[in-house]
Amino acid sequence: MNQLLVKYGQNQTAAEKLIHEHKLYAASVHCSYYSCIQLITYVLSYLIPGADAKQFAVDAANTKDSHRKLINKMSSELRAIEAPKNEINTFGSLINQLKSIRVRADYEEYEITERESKKVHEKSIQVIKIIINQFPFES
Repeated sequence: MNQLLVKYGQNQTAAEKLIHEHKLYAASVHCSYYSCIQLITYVLSYLIPGADAKQFAVDAANTKDSHRKLINKMSSELRAIEAPKNEINTFGSLINQLKSIRVRADYEEYEITERESKKVHEKSIQVIKIIINQFPFES
């Protein structure tokens, strides 16, 4: 199996365990967000000819606004396949919310509550469902 898919699945599982078993809410936010980024990278790398997500990932690592290119490219690919407008809008809104709270959870003196970590995880699941709905694949 592709390692990006393995990592995406591991981060989803880790987020659930961090929330429900270990009460590590900030860490769960990190895992929820990165599971989405890993799935986006997989889709752009392997399911969309010419998208070259690997280069986007390398570029992102060298810029202040990490993952912006990946997120923008996924949004443009959703538009290119004429995904329903509500899904495109929901994807954009949710992934940006996830990115913002992940930054707070990782870098700011900000407490992540259980309620907030659960909401973040639910949002990550919504993002994943949109991606898989529009770019189905065998896992």
